[in-house]
Amino acid sequence: DDFMSTQLIQLQEMLDNALNHASILTWGWFNEGPSDEAGACPAYAACANYTATRDPTRFGTWADDNDLQGLCYAHASLISFNDYPGWYNHQPNATAGLLWNGMAEAAAAGTTASGAAATVGKPFVISETGAGGIFEWATNETDAMWTLEYQTEVIATDVDVALSNDLFSGITLWHFFDFKVDNCGATWPCNNGPGQENNTYCVWDHEPPTTFDELAAVGPPNCTYIEVNNRPGGENHKGSVDFWRRTKPVFGVVAEKYKAANGRVRGE
Repeated sequence: DDFMSTQLIQLQEMLDNALNHASILTWGWFNEGPSDEAGACPAYAACANYTATRDPTRFGTWADDNDLQGLCYAHASLISFNDYPGWYNHQPNATAGLLWNGMAEAAAAGTTASGAAATVGKPFVISETGAGGIFEWATNETDAMWTLEYQTEVIATDVDVALSNDLFSGITLWHFFDFKVDNCGATWPCNNGPGQENNTYCVWDHEPPTTFDELAAVGPPNCTYIEVNNRPGGENHKGSVDFWRRTKPVFGVVAEKYKAANGRVRGE
């Protein structure tokens, strides 16, 4: 159909552009798609077959939020799960180890909805996880959601789980830096609902710089007040650094964990 014709053209263009890029370790498609519907599996198969034909040296996968209920994993050479224990779901954060270890064990044992042949023997990664932290919420007395302390607790737990279990082949944190969001498409203001930026705001201590010279002269602005909702200030705050590239505590914490794990013999 028209969708898959366009999808395969996009895959072709992606591989044409990046095939010789040394940093590419996997090709991906259908982020958080309908892998729990059997009717979608032929589309996953078509993408997998195309990329494997063009490049049999790299993995083919997709970041899947259906997790154990996914039906199409036979078409992935790398099993990649998205989940947010301690943030969107699976409260409290203490359940992260149980959740992630259970998923990795199910993939290794072949007990996902895709069946044994689909996942056994394939590497398993956490393709997306994280928590939001507002840069200015650094000195709160509690570790409430949106504080940098809570963000650090959640992400550090995810990383510890992945580094301590040999069933995990990797973890990717969502994401590097805070960024503005817009769910209105091409129209502004939003015509179909409030949108993620509407009804959110930050009261700055000075106007945000608009040039690098201004930034060097006055520095980044800070929120003296921020409206906390789904997207406080109209930003996604899950970055390890903020919008202005200032590091949050979780940046250093995770870096030290990765450094300590580097060179460690598996099973230690």
